Amino acid sequence: MILILSFLEFLFGTLLHFLYDFFPYPLIAILSPINESIFEHLKLLVYPMLLGYFILYGIKKPDIRKYMNAVVGGIISGLLTLVLIYYFVRYELGIESLIFDIVLLLISIIVGNLVSYSIYRQSQGKTWKISIIVLIILIFLMILGTFQPLGLLFSRRKSSDYTASMIDSNSFKIVSK
Repeated sequence: MILILSFLEFLFGTLLHFLYDFFPYPLIAILSPINESIFEHLKLLVYPMLLGYFILYGIKKPDIRKYMNAVVGGIISGLLTLVLIYYFVRYELGIESLIFDIVLLLISIIVGNLVSYSIYRQSQGKTWKISIIVLIILIFLMILGTFQPLGLLFSRRKSSDYTASMIDSNSFKIVSK
């Protein structure tokens, strides 16, 4: 079940990658990467996993308190897996590969879902309110980062090449300065 869910989330993430290219609107920009920054590509993990967890909740009807802990733990572990492995491979080993990036997304989603399942089985659900707050903050940061980029830390660009993205108020499209 975890592998099927992970693969479906991966497929949805792959579709999200190109969504903004076809529909360049601010609402789509919230869900889809608008540039090549690492931060923007974290959306390919966060939103598909959230959707997968939402659908799974509708089907299985688990204990919401335990489930919220599992959802947040799974997403955060997937994000950490993706970012830490990406930076290690890219900057420590000097390897840059599109195929690796794609496989890393799938691996990170699988890791996140495995951690989520493990947390659900072991959680007593006592910290579920904190999990909801963390999830809201995470989604807020994902949205904020789209319109006010967080900077070089999550960017593939060199510091001299970095420019922030902004909303062009005339066309309601997100463009680079």
